[in-house]
Amino acid sequence: MKIKSITFILILLALSLYTMSCTKEERLYASHGIYDISNIDNDTVYTLKGSWGYAEKEFVSAVMPLDAYIHFQPLESAWTSYTPPQPVQGYASYAIKICGFEPEKVYAIHFTRTSSAFTVFLNGKLFYASGVPGKKFEEEVFDWHADTVILPLDHENEATIVIHLSNFHDRNPGVETPFLFGLYTTLQAKKALDKLISSGIFSILLSMATFFISLFLFYRKETTAGLFGFLCYGFAVRTLCYNDFFIERFFFRVYRRILCIG
Repeated sequence: MKIKSITFILILLALSLYTMSCTKEERLYASHGIYDISNIDNDTVYTLKGSWGYAEKEFVSAVMPLDAYIHFQPLESAWTSYTPPQPVQGYASYAIKICGFEPEKVYAIHFTRTSSAFTVFLNGKLFYASGVPGKKFEEEVFDWHADTVILPLDHENEATIVIHLSNFHDRNPGVETPFLFGLYTTLQAKKALDKLISSGIFSILLSMATFFISLFLFYRKETTAGLFGFLCYGFAVRTLCYNDFFIERFFFRVYRRILCIG
């Protein structure tokens, strides 16, 4: 009876933390590639939704004006869902214009999970890269990043962002989740909370996995406990794998420290 009570409490706590981590952000919609941020809330994080300028199988010039784009597609959707659909492996360009910046404020974008490689240009200048996009497999340098980056504005009240994106290494093309936008301090606070919650969920699931697997090792008849323990272990690892590549960052730091020690 005590085991069931402890299990119930741990599951309830994990679900509570997961609910907190799934709190929805406000959505900011683009109309033909234009976002108006003049009335956004300083304490809110926004997901960038809506239609972006889109050029299939082309890396357009970073200074090409937005009105030169013929097609507009949602960035957060895989390009295999477009009409007409693009193959899983391929490359493309996206563009938006954000209007309504206030010079005294510091704005940022959180680049979420993106397949393979992409580069980002702000008003024609490269300011962020995750790997090296290419027009074929040999040209692409695969990488995973999920970073919060300050927009390097120079007192402009509007900016054009162009993204070159390719996918030749992953089964999921394009952006898996929308980019996040807001004031830098607000974004940083949210991502810190998300990592804290993810770490809490991981710790709870790992504790449950250890407990039930240990129970199975000492009492071999408790096969259900063993299966449940391995299930908890799988969910714990998945938590770190799919939350801004936390596990990739962790092991990269460990590997780098081992190299430094060696």
